[in-house]
This record gives sequence, structure tokens and C-alpha cells, in this order.
Amino acid sequence: MAAQMYACSVVAHEAGESTSTGLRPNVAAALAYVFGWLSGIVMLMLERENRFVRFHALQSILVFAPLTALAVGLAFIPVVGWILDTVIVVGAFLAWVSLIMGAATGRTCSVPVAGAIAEQQVKPAEYQGGRWGRKGLTEE
Repeated sequence: MAAQMYACSVVAHEAGESTSTGLRPNVAAALAYVFGWLSGIVMLMLERENRFVRFHALQSILVFAPLTALAVGLAFIPVVGWILDTVIVVGAFLAWVSLIMGAATGRTCSVPVAGAIAEQQVKPAEYQGGRWGRKGLTEE
């Protein structure tokens, strides 16, 4: 049995729901991943209200910035570094596609460490634990 790399939960959005950018939440969340951590920074700066979008933007930064730094560092190590770099780049590409598709379909796919940090940062002060709901995080 294969271990699940990250957990996803489906988020229902109302037809008229939008973000402070004017985009539908799932579109804005998917755009947060398009250029990796760069688009994550842009969406995090632009989006002020929607926690679903802010979660994906912050997770994009927390996942792809360290992977980019690691891949660049390994590229300077002959042979072993190049092999490890290739593995990391392929894994990052697969994660990138999976996270874009998850966000575009309205899922909150939480990568283990980065997702927990992102969820902690975007939750409201009174939040005690739970899952994403229609308006953002909700109690279980």
C-alpha cells in the first residue's frame, strides 16, 4: 500500500464568491502555483481576504522556494549532485502539477510540513482546529 504524500479536502465555493483580486477562488489558488514561489509571493501580496487563496499562495512559497534553493545548490556538485538534482526537479514538477490541479478543482491539498505552517498562518485568531469549509477554515 503506497503512503499518501499529502492530504486533500474538497472546498465548496458559491457561484458568486470571489477574491479581492476579482478572480474565483480556485482560479486564484491555481495561479499561486503557476510560477512556483514567485507567483505565490504575488498572490499572497494581492489577496487580502480569501483564506483558501492565501493558504495556496503561502504553501507555494514554502514548498517551491526550498526546492529551488536545493536544486540550485545540488547543481554545483558533480555527478551525485546532478543525479539528486534531477530526482528533485522531477519530483517538484509532479508536485507542481498535482498542486495546481488540486487548487483548480477546489481542493486544499496540504503538503505535510509546508501545509501545516501555511494553515497556521492564514487561520483566524479564534480558530482552534478543523478543515477548510465554504468560507475558509471551519470546525470539524
